[in-house]
Amino acid sequence: MNIIIKQMIETSLIDWEGKIVSTLYLPSCNFRCPFCYNCDLILHPDNFKNIPQKEIDSCLLERKDFIDGICMSGGEPTLYPDLPAYFKEI
Repeated sequence: MNIIIKQMIETSLIDWEGKIVSTLYLPSCNFRCPFCYNCDLILHPDNFKNIPQKEIDSCLLERKDFIDGICMSGGEPTLYPDLPAYFKEI
């Protein structure tokens, strides 16, 4: 599976209305929106370290009793054909 996570917000109250989530950020995007709030990640992904999957799994496991879900952002998540399998895995 080729999913690279570059940033993570462990607990977010704003990324999914009415839900408590962990938000994961992917580095790729095929758009160049002038209002993009994450343009540093999109234009310079090598400036951000890859977060190891074990670290993500550990963080999500610690929060499993109080988060409602996981939000995927970036970047453009739909560029990743393995994304549905990734969600099933985590």
